[in-house]
Amino acid sequence: MKIYDPFLFLIGSKASIKRIAGSYWSLLVGLILVLSAGVARNYDHIDFQNSWEWVLGPITASLVSCVIVYVLGMRRVWRHPASRLSFLSFLSVYWMTAPCAWIYGIPVESFTDIITATKWNIAFLAIVSIWRVALMVRCLIVLTEMKFIWAFLSILLPASLVSFVASFFKGISLVGIMGGVRLPPETLLLQSAAKVTLQYSFFLLFILLLVKLALYQGQPSNYAKPLPWQKAPKFPLYAVILCSLIFGGSFFFTEDFQSKVKNNKELQRLLVSEDNMEAAFHFLNDKKADDFSLIHDFPPSRGYHHRNNLVRLKEIMDQPASSVPAWAREIWHHDYTEAYIQSSINMPDAFSVQSEGAEVIILLDRNKLPKNIKITVGDDDSEMTIEKASGQKFLLKLDGEKVTKISEVKEGVTTEPWPRDY
Repeated sequence: MKIYDPFLFLIGSKASIKRIAGSYWSLLVGLILVLSAGVARNYDHIDFQNSWEWVLGPITASLVSCVIVYVLGMRRVWRHPASRLSFLSFLSVYWMTAPCAWIYGIPVESFTDIITATKWNIAFLAIVSIWRVALMVRCLIVLTEMKFIWAFLSILLPASLVSFVASFFKGISLVGIMGGVRLPPETLLLQSAAKVTLQYSFFLLFILLLVKLALYQGQPSNYAKPLPWQKAPKFPLYAVILCSLIFGGSFFFTEDFQSKVKNNKELQRLLVSEDNMEAAFHFLNDKKADDFSLIHDFPPSRGYHHRNNLVRLKEIMDQPASSVPAWAREIWHHDYTEAYIQSSINMPDAFSVQSEGAEVIILLDRNKLPKNIKITVGDDDSEMTIEKASGQKFLLKLDGEKVTKISEVKEGVTTEPWPRDY
């Protein structure tokens, strides 16, 4: 293996594929690249020092998916009379596709909003999936001399099954609507993407099975060549050094993100474990907003709008303004406003929470208010009362489509659910 082979491999170089395939040293290089992909996927939300998920996750996922594709799609390859250690040969090229996942390392969350960033990450997932399938099809054509249709079916049919199963369980993990949990917009977007992937994977799997059955009689009993296994491959010193430098260098470029993740974890620990919040506020005193990851779950965990988080946020907002740094109070004020709407009024399509300078505002789309609730508008159109089917009432102070104040009405008593001053 030459120093540039792992990178020429990514564009389907025939010579690089042949030099890589079936070498046990390729497994070493591939493993380093798999770990580097784990860094690219997880650097902005997993603490590398205190969690091994970034290591075990990519290795486990790649091994499981590789076994499924190999066993279900490559039967005539591993049953070839001259086949020897063909799974390891297949794994050596399978792991070499790992750098495709480096695209996940683009920090789109840093220069756009969370919804747009989520859309970009979904697009990255589609690009990586297509790229890796194309590379594996190319490898089978080069190494076994099988025709394109058989290589295509051998890879894509079991891959669509993996995609179907993964999308199914991903959709279940994102449902999370029991016990007062409400999904924020970016998670709803992921849930929708999982559903679409599930549907397309199912239909693709069904169509490919029909094609496979229709062409079954025309399949060769064995392909021209088995997957190769090199007897005494030369140690690829320069390729190992280069890939190791890339892997090690990735930690340098992610150091700032990791520092923010650590601060998030520590703040979360303090907010959850302390009976009072003085320690958490003390931790924040010498820090700025830039010292934290504001995209991924600024504590106390805003990923899911659970009642427990709402209660915790209310406790924070009830603290004297002087005890909480202004930047943190602004974030928590925004989160509490959003969580309150999600968990209490529960009309995410009709309301959106935004920030204007130092003030958190709510924008109201009256056309999207559900028809099964009672709405009463004041004479001067400056107030609106929303009454849910349960009898719970909310009074909204309006400035056009902007909600400037929201209050809950209980037995004739109007109380504001959060302080406006911070």
